[in-house]
Amino acid sequence: MLQSYGIFIKLRILTNNKMGLLGNNFASFMKKWHRIYDFSFDGPEPQKLHTVRTVEVNGFQVCLARLQDGYFAVNDVCPHAGHKLGQGICTHDGRVICPYHRYTYDLRSGQGDPQQGDRVGTFPVETRADGVYIAFEEEEKKRWGFW
Repeated sequence: MLQSYGIFIKLRILTNNKMGLLGNNFASFMKKWHRIYDFSFDGPEPQKLHTVRTVEVNGFQVCLARLQDGYFAVNDVCPHAGHKLGQGICTHDGRVICPYHRYTYDLRSGQGDPQQGDRVGTFPVETRADGVYIAFEEEEKKRWGFW
């Protein structure tokens, strides 16, 4: 019984380490992609350049930004005060400014300003021929606590 438990612990450690022995492909395989914009319905430019907005995907709200080099998504909740970043301002250098206390976050990395000492989560976004997609890890992993 003790040896079986040890194998479980090792398996759990490998699955907690996204890069682990399986590499980045395993982490990508476990993501589920959701279409945010459908170009045939929303048009070829559904969001203006240098804007942010809150979008809901499967009950989860994200702050979606459109910059010169594409779309980017971060967690919509400001870690400082809990306000919606999607109601903030998008700067031309790729940062979102929280509408409440003016904390700023890089839309590509999620990193806050150095004096803030915080960050927001980021999500992969792809622009495809038919629309804009965002990826989340499968709900099962969250429920079981693997990631």
